[in-house]
Amino acid sequence: MAIDKYSKAGTTHKIEKEFGYLDQLNTADDYLWLRKHADELMTESSIGLTQLKQQINQVLETDYSDFKPEIAEAKRAEKILAGRRAAMTFLKKHVTSVRENIEATKNKILRQTEPEVPSDPTKAMLQELRFQEIRQLLRGIDPRYRRDKIQGNLAYIQAAALSPDDIVSKDWLIEARREYAFKNDPSLREDEADSEQIYNFIKRRAGEINQCAVKMLMLSKLPDPLPVQEFYDVFPPQTDREKAIAGKRILSESRVNELVAKKVQQLKAEEAKERDRDERKGNRSIPHRI
Repeated sequence: MAIDKYSKAGTTHKIEKEFGYLDQLNTADDYLWLRKHADELMTESSIGLTQLKQQINQVLETDYSDFKPEIAEAKRAEKILAGRRAAMTFLKKHVTSVRENIEATKNKILRQTEPEVPSDPTKAMLQELRFQEIRQLLRGIDPRYRRDKIQGNLAYIQAAALSPDDIVSKDWLIEARREYAFKNDPSLREDEADSEQIYNFIKRRAGEINQCAVKMLMLSKLPDPLPVQEFYDVFPPQTDREKAIAGKRILSESRVNELVAKKVQQLKAEEAKERDRDERKGNRSIPHRI
């Protein structure tokens, strides 16, 4: 039965009813067949965002005035980071799952041209001899015309795929294998397109949910403590430019975090010295807690 890919959900999902005020979600316009794949992601993420909201409120209600500013900021960040990581766990699980599904679908397509290994040793040897014969024939052909000989011929495709040397380019051979599989089973092409569409939808929705968390922090005037590396673990950069930008952001944040950590440790050491000095003087009052 063909999937209806044009019907809209028409109804707002629970996560938007709860966090629509952040202006990041529009679930009513979801295609119904894609919504079904994202329902678990959104339901779990609704719980994650609720927990993060509670932790934000706890931080805002906590009095950190007894702490030095740098230490107070570190304590707030530690509390918020726990909530951010918990929420990101849901996103990572679903984005990773659909990404792996794409790879599984692509592998399924290539398996259509993998030769069956005969259990009979004699038949297996005869198969290998046949492939060696084909490869020898192909090596004797002008490289410009080898593709014409291989295209659409299963035995030649298999022999080339198992060749210890590159009789034709690997990229072209993969495409030849894919085209052969699609010709024999057109549904495989649709399966691959569906898996990619589901992945793009889940990734986009996960990005919108992450933006809900970011917006929540922004409205509370709190910085987002989630490490850049952990963001890219869920949303890997795709292009060379994106990868370069990601690398620079990760390196820059790492340097800043090292400086902040050293500063906090220095402040804690100074506080410890002050406390020891006050105790020796018989003064038990501690101006700042660490």
